[in-house]
Amino acid sequence: MLLVRLSLKIGKTILGTLWWPIHKIIFWFRLRHMDFWWYYTMQNCYSFYPPSFYYTHTREEIARIREEDLKLVRELIDQM
Repeated sequence: MLLVRLSLKIGKTILGTLWWPIHKIIFWFRLRHMDFWWYYTMQNCYSFYPPSFYYTHTREEIARIREEDLKLVRELIDQM
């Protein structure tokens, strides 16, 4: 009985320690899956960036990066 309790305690400790890295890996797989379907269904013509970009950046970062990209596009259009 003592051995079972000890093994359960060790198991919970190991799972508690590994929970965050496993959760992070699963999250990145989900982001890749969302991006795959975004490209597969040709939604990339309707938005600037794939869905994973919006999950991994703050609103301020998104606004700043979008402005930088739009500035570059405007410069390219002006050169034409």
